Amino acid sequence: MAMIMKGHQIGHLRAALANLKTVSIKGQPPHGVDSLSEIIDRHGLVEASINVVNLTATGFMCDGVRAIAALARSFRHPESQLSHQASNPTLSKFIASEIIRRWRSRDVKMIETSELQELATSVEAWFARLTEVKQHVVPCILFLHQLPPIKIGPVRLFHAYDFPTEEFGITRQEFWPSRGEGETVANAAASPGGFYFERLLGIAFRRDASWLAIVDVPGRADLESQRSADSAVDIALGMIQLICPGKDMHGIARTTGRSAATYRADVYRSPNGMSTPISNHTPALARSPETIEQHFQEAGPALELMGRRLEGFLGATSELPNLDAAWCNAVYWYHQALAEDLDTVAAVKLETAIEVLFSSENSKGSTSRMLQGIEGMLGLEKYHQIGPASTVTVKDVVAAISTARSRVLHGTWPTLHNDLPGSASSFSLSVGDIEVIARSLLMHYPIYLEAYQANGMVDDKAKPFLDWIVTQRRAAASPATVATTSSC
Repeated sequence: MAMIMKGHQIGHLRAALANLKTVSIKGQPPHGVDSLSEIIDRHGLVEASINVVNLTATGFMCDGVRAIAALARSFRHPESQLSHQASNPTLSKFIASEIIRRWRSRDVKMIETSELQELATSVEAWFARLTEVKQHVVPCILFLHQLPPIKIGPVRLFHAYDFPTEEFGITRQEFWPSRGEGETVANAAASPGGFYFERLLGIAFRRDASWLAIVDVPGRADLESQRSADSAVDIALGMIQLICPGKDMHGIARTTGRSAATYRADVYRSPNGMSTPISNHTPALARSPETIEQHFQEAGPALELMGRRLEGFLGATSELPNLDAAWCNAVYWYHQALAEDLDTVAAVKLETAIEVLFSSENSKGSTSRMLQGIEGMLGLEKYHQIGPASTVTVKDVVAAISTARSRVLHGTWPTLHNDLPGSASSFSLSVGDIEVIARSLLMHYPIYLEAYQANGMVDDKAKPFLDWIVTQRRAAASPATVATTSSC
């Protein structure tokens, strides 16, 4: 069915046209007090297109820009596929260019509504063209060793020396040119990567990133496709941190995002003299290649399960899009949390990961759903002790996590502090405690979601999903309880 604009959309379009303006830039010097940008500003234009032949600038005033943004939003319902394909600024840019192309020289009052409907056809055709799959290559700081490729849903990770050059139509010789005697990567006549990959590899190697991720992103505009690839890699790296826990894995990252240096050198002077400590933060430095490879083989089923959640999320093909999105977003927050140096900020992001996982709507909802998730997924009710030799209950821990996040975010506890805020109970909460809980919930979630789907459940909301998990847990525990009581 063809896209047809409704009355309010026509209204937005007419408001944009009423604020469309063309001004002359003839005789104006390119720089100085009468620069091009100053001319555009003087005429109240916010977005402008320059015609170098006619020496004119055509654009929209503020009200026109707002009308175009509103019109773009009306084409993109937040839960529709179109919202995944392009952002509002991207679609607004296309709509603005179409309005200028079609009606820049027309009398707005003379344009019939039937003619304005042509914009809907253009927008529909523009979205229809966003069907191709783009293959993005993203450099990553991962393992120092050369290991077999790692596949996590739509993300494939290769050590640079194993990069599948043939997929991109270049030879291995071009990607890794032979070096003459005495030549190194730094001084060789031909740089690694060839015509297409030379700059990418140069940046990667300067950041000690010896792994390259290939991400297949379907049906996105250019900028949105790039952002989706980056997010998919972050989520995939978060999954690796889930199955390979440990502080030595906190530093894995993509180089196009936030990543810390793998080596650090410091200099400071004290009354005792000069100090020049050096530290190596290369991820998994003490883990042998054999250990890492064996770990990935053992975690293969879990990674495959997680990868399906990411694939459904990225490709917008999931049967339970909200629940898949919740898990992927939560893993993203988990990955971001582990990159933090400050425990206070890490704690906020880890608690956010749990809130996002269970779609908490407020602080009260966050506490109740966290308790419900821990009961259903981990089998610990709120009055259970958190450990065999501990008097601290699950309820105490959940309250402490919520309190820590709230106090940091609301300024009642300093962000730049060495400790997390205390709670009413006697135990001291650490960021490691929150990480363990977040990791356990994130590891169990896709397992239960797979079972949820296998049992024919289709309600795509967090509460019904959590209710189902708890019901299953209690039903499974009932026979055991009866048997124990009978044997006493």
